[in-house]
Amino acid sequence: TAQPGQSVARLSAPWLSWSNSQAALLVDQLQRAPLAASGGTASLTLQASQRLDVNGPVVTQGMGQLTLRSDGDLMLQAFAASGAGGRISTAADLSLNARQIYPASDTPFTIDATGRRIDISMPAGDAPDQPWSAGGRLSMQAATIAQGGRLRAPEGSLSLTATSSLQLLAGSETSVAAAGRSYLFGTWTGDRWQAPGSTNG
Repeated sequence: TAQPGQSVARLSAPWLSWSNSQAALLVDQLQRAPLAASGGTASLTLQASQRLDVNGPVVTQGMGQLTLRSDGDLMLQAFAASGAGGRISTAADLSLNARQIYPASDTPFTIDATGRRIDISMPAGDAPDQPWSAGGRLSMQAATIAQGGRLRAPEGSLSLTATSSLQLLAGSETSVAAAGRSYLFGTWTGDRWQAPGSTNG
């Protein structure tokens, strides 16, 4: 329920993609510093009935609550033109709810909610199959992290850093296992297999 003076926004669709497609701004050959997250009283909820993608880097300003919810997957990836990994920078409390949350293949992704709270949960139902993703690297940082959902990074890494409290709740999954699945990870050059980001194979 919105309080007086509080802005509340909600966007829902079967498939949602939250993206920042703007390249870094150059002024007199100098790159402008990225925007900084700022807190506030506004609330934003993104709700997908099938899948929600975040193509970072994205920054929130003026928000006190950010909710990303998917009845299917929540995939975290980097916008190709960013030249770096993906990122969510927020000064709001962050709620993540999805059947599974994972970084895209060979993608570093950071969720920075420094000084705030991250709550991770999942809807009821059977566990989904492993995502078609490999080698992704997901890190989260906040004052408090309550992990009650399903975080996966097959053959990659997961890092949760909390300055006050870190909870791994009963029934949650925090896994980098591939669960026996084989992935075509990289590119075939004609005579050798080349790993993503490699020029030497």
